[in-house]
Amino acid sequence: MRTEIKNGLPIASAVIWQEAEQIALEAYQQFVDQLAEQLSAVAVWCVCRAGSTPACASVVRYRQGECCFDATTLKYLESEAWLPPRPEAFQVCQLDLISELTTYLCVYCEYHPRPAYLLVWSEQPLTPLQQFCMQQQAHLIAVLLQSCQATVQSSQLQLLQEVIQRIEHQLRNPLALVGIYTDLLGQSLTCGEQRQQVQEIRETVADIANSLKQIRQYSRTARMRLQVQDIRQLLEESLSGLKPWIAGKQLEVAYPDVALAVEMDTWQMKQVFHNLLNNAIYFSPPGGTVTCRWDDFQREILIEICDQGTGLSDFDLKEIFKPFYSRRSGGTGLGLAIAQQIIHQHQGRIWADNLPQGGAQFCISLPRSQ
Repeated sequence: MRTEIKNGLPIASAVIWQEAEQIALEAYQQFVDQLAEQLSAVAVWCVCRAGSTPACASVVRYRQGECCFDATTLKYLESEAWLPPRPEAFQVCQLDLISELTTYLCVYCEYHPRPAYLLVWSEQPLTPLQQFCMQQQAHLIAVLLQSCQATVQSSQLQLLQEVIQRIEHQLRNPLALVGIYTDLLGQSLTCGEQRQQVQEIRETVADIANSLKQIRQYSRTARMRLQVQDIRQLLEESLSGLKPWIAGKQLEVAYPDVALAVEMDTWQMKQVFHNLLNNAIYFSPPGGTVTCRWDDFQREILIEICDQGTGLSDFDLKEIFKPFYSRRSGGTGLGLAIAQQIIHQHQGRIWADNLPQGGAQFCISLPRSQ
């Protein structure tokens, strides 16, 4: 088996994912070997992706046992500059990549943020039956990918829930006592300065209580109540509570005047929108623009929320969805972790990257139906 990690990045850093990754890659290799034999192919690539980065693993099979492409051709193929802009999933299409070979592409994951796909090179054009075999292998690989991701997400959530519940239990009762004693102390004081200090303690207790509420919320896996919801309407409802803040920073929020109906848990997805918009507003400079977009693919919809802030560091990109990691002073670091959990429950994906012109972009991919 020849497995390559592009961009110098691992598929994921968690031990749980590494174990699942190894099992998945071995299964991918079996699919690739089987397909290569069925088609008498010169070469077969299976490019698979996971996580929130553009990193990918390529499981390959060459008829001669080693790479049959020269260095220039290989570099071009790995650049993925040749990929069609919106390839349709599970449809075999012929590409003109190498003059002496016939090339076939079959995408099995449309947007991640780049597609995952099978590539086959053969000396002769594939027959309809051979193309059907390629489609079937793509379907099997897609099922394997979904199963692997579900296993990882379930294991990670279970571990985090245990830790969070323990933290919440240890803090809840002492915090309640602090609140009670603060109220009693405030009733006995007459000095204005001291009463102000007591009020500051009350506000701090309230902030900690709110953080605990977020922790409890993150530790629960609520049952979803799915219904068809218009993305534009949900965005406008999420923005309504943020209008004073938006006005105070003199920001413009731009989004398309186009409805897009998606099946989702409205209450949970409103939390996702609120957290992403809250971040975008916080990091946007005064007078800047927060841009929201959505696009409809065959099997998925893509939602993007962009700001004009300073962007994300390499460390941010690795850590940003982890619980308790925050770029904001005093932040709980749970907003984006909660958003990720909700998106995963919807069988979707969420990731972040930097815009070429500056600023950060958060992307959500949701299936057309649950």
